[in-house]
Amino acid sequence: MNRHGVARSTILLGMEPRIEAEYTVINDAKMLWEQLASAYKSKLKLNIFEIREDLWSIKLQDCGDVDNYASRIDPNVKHYNLWAGPTTTDADATDTDSAKTIAKMSDQEHISYLLCGIPRNDEWNVFLELMMDNNPTMTATPMR
Repeated sequence: MNRHGVARSTILLGMEPRIEAEYTVINDAKMLWEQLASAYKSKLKLNIFEIREDLWSIKLQDCGDVDNYASRIDPNVKHYNLWAGPTTTDADATDTDSAKTIAKMSDQEHISYLLCGIPRNDEWNVFLELMMDNNPTMTATPMR
């Protein structure tokens, strides 16, 4: 089996059987990969949107303590970064690159999600001020 066949087989073997049946008719590995990218482009964007919605909805008071709060946020950030792909510059981007240019979540965005669910009261104001002081790129309190 040549490299082309190995690549095609690897792609197909990584699929669930119900999906694999639809793509076994494509004999070219490159075309198979492009078909998959095209078919799942909208799903990718939807998943990123859902992850961000989940992150905005996590609140400290619902988690009981800070450790549980962070342990609910961090897996979502990791999941987001798994969906994200390598970034490209505008000069390098082409129409076919647009499906894979979702950037990994920045540290600032991650911190913003952490701060978003913290109550705005005297008990937590000191913590919020320390976070803002330790991260000079954050110029305002995150939106609720």
